[in-house]
Amino acid sequence: MIHERQASSKEFADKAWVPNSWSPDYIGNETIRTLGKSETAVTCSLDAAKALYPQSDIQGVSSFESACDAVLSGEASFFLVPVAYPKLNSFLMDTRLTIADYRIRPIPPLVLVGKKAFGNKAEFETIYLHPATEPLLKTSAIKYVNLDFCSSNEDVVERLGNANSETGGITNLMAASMAGFTPILTLRPEAPMGWFLLKRV
Repeated sequence: MIHERQASSKEFADKAWVPNSWSPDYIGNETIRTLGKSETAVTCSLDAAKALYPQSDIQGVSSFESACDAVLSGEASFFLVPVAYPKLNSFLMDTRLTIADYRIRPIPPLVLVGKKAFGNKAEFETIYLHPATEPLLKTSAIKYVNLDFCSSNEDVVERLGNANSETGGITNLMAASMAGFTPILTLRPEAPMGWFLLKRV
């Protein structure tokens, strides 16, 4: 009895689907939106956009979702989002969008700041932070009662500046310096970050 050799899983996969080639689709001198305020440009996202795409018209908006809306409406050509953004999948699975470019650009140190230091301890009633930085709390000895999520690292220091002395915040070193805060603790040193440049299909 002759037995036909069964196809390996790799052979089956090769026959079932062959991906199209992909290459960056960015020319330059385009409009890009990302998170932050254009005037100060101290969010990690605006810093990355200006460094990676210096010839483009780059403007900051209040959220990555607003940046996405600007692209879908035709107001902007692209929007830039870091791979660390917790809701990145909502963009990647949106069939109206596609990846135009992918780059690596380090983000500045992420630091703990506060209205006052509590001796050698970091204890706060409330901590302001962007959702992307929440995992840093699990690897630190920071004690807190409440978390108050903010739209950006810049928003963190702005809200912290108007809060009482029992509050702290997690932000990047650029935003902390702009607001006049001296870091209490570095939670994550400067590190590489992946960035997706997305456009409308």
